[in-house]
Amino acid sequence: MEKKILDIAIDIETLSRKPTAAIIAIAARPFNIEGWGDDEKPIGEPFNKTADASSCAMYGLDFDKGTIQYWSKQSKRAKDQFLYGWAAPIKVALENLKDAIEKWKTGYHATDLRVWMQGTDFDGAVLRNAYITIFDDDKTMGENESLPWKHDELRDSRTFIVEHMRRFHPEAENPYSAIPPLGGLTKHVADDDVKQLIHNVQFCWYEQTEADNLRNAQNHFKEILRPCQ
Repeated sequence: MEKKILDIAIDIETLSRKPTAAIIAIAARPFNIEGWGDDEKPIGEPFNKTADASSCAMYGLDFDKGTIQYWSKQSKRAKDQFLYGWAAPIKVALENLKDAIEKWKTGYHATDLRVWMQGTDFDGAVLRNAYITIFDDDKTMGENESLPWKHDELRDSRTFIVEHMRRFHPEAENPYSAIPPLGGLTKHVADDDVKQLIHNVQFCWYEQTEADNLRNAQNHFKEILRPCQ
């Protein structure tokens, strides 16, 4: 059976910088990695959930004074996402995320996932800890059953983008400056951060694909000319 991969971007907001951090927002979107510049319909409905901080405390997830002070200095729109509307218990939010991923995977007929996060050492580690802690999934060998993805399906968008820019735009002092800007977004709004992640990954994938296509065309042209030499 031929593999069909579904790309998903995830971003979280937390109240600590530890891998055991309390999670206060989760956003995720499935996307077409080859869709740079396309106004195509989304593969599935985006996932965007605010999590109740007090429910995180019930499971012993960490709060950090410095991170809470950091949030107090963020934009009004970034803070408003936590001040208005209903916040789901963290267990419900994690269950909903897992259900959404399963629905996207089934709807896309995917056999595998590529789950992109801005640094799997943080977002991925925090989510893994939350799933294992909250669902008492303390398996030390093999895959943890509570997680919506396998360990080898995680992708670090930061490393992917930086390595791409070093190769394609070595002159750029800031690797992200070579990516065409995407307006109308607010930092630390989880759903906006997911949109930015998708935008950045799609752009790098597009440049790599164009370079590969050009290289293949040049090689094909050489093959055609070879009998004439």
